[in-house]
Amino acid sequence: AAKSTADKAKATAQTASDAAATAKSTAQTASEQADTAKATADTASQVATTAKTNADQAKATADTAKNSAAKAETAADAAKSAAGTAQSTADTAKANAATAQQAADAAQAQADETAGQLLNVATTVKTIESNIEQLPDQIMTRVSASYATTQALESSTDSLSTQLTQTADQFAFQVDRLTEHTETIDGAVIAVRDQLSTLIRLTANGVEVGQRDNPVKTVIAPDGVHIIVNGVEAAFFRNDRSLIDKAQILTSLQVGGFTQMPDSDGGLWWRWNQ
Repeated sequence: AAKSTADKAKATAQTASDAAATAKSTAQTASEQADTAKATADTASQVATTAKTNADQAKATADTAKNSAAKAETAADAAKSAAGTAQSTADTAKANAATAQQAADAAQAQADETAGQLLNVATTVKTIESNIEQLPDQIMTRVSASYATTQALESSTDSLSTQLTQTADQFAFQVDRLTEHTETIDGAVIAVRDQLSTLIRLTANGVEVGQRDNPVKTVIAPDGVHIIVNGVEAAFFRNDRSLIDKAQILTSLQVGGFTQMPDSDGGLWWRWNQ
């Protein structure tokens, strides 16, 4: 009986030992699980701390962005106001420029009108002279007048003069006219000169009439009228006779009661004047 009791006690102790070992193992496992849980909790805490830090940084960034947006909106409003002011200033400047252009156009028109009036104004200066010159062999009298006209870029001068020269054998009359003027052609100023001089000479042999630099002159002599061309007598008229080297009759020639006329065919025919 005692042995049986001892065996039971031994079996019970063994069971208790096994239970203690199992409990120890369970406790070890629980401790490890507790360590794992703690590590997980620590990790979760770190993650939570990091998340909180990130959240704080995000909030700070959001606040900065909000402030920047507000500043940008303020700057945009200021820029819009400045643009409105600039547009108003530009409109005013444009209106002033238009007014100034109108004033300039009016001034230019007035200047053009004044210039046109000045161009149409002509100024004339008249000069008259006379003199008598007496020499032992002749007496000469002269009267002259000069008219100088200026208009715009053109000018003209008209000179008139008469001269009488008396000597022992003749009277000589001379009438001169000299015209000088300038013309503007294609922007170039050109000087033009025209001179006309008529001579009348009275001698005991008759009267000679002609012009300077003209080959034709007329001589009225006691024997008739002579037409001189280049120093050669071209026609002569005396009493009821005439002598002409060359005659050109354009329409008709009447001789006595007859008239000679050209016909349409280029011929000549005579007609009796009844």
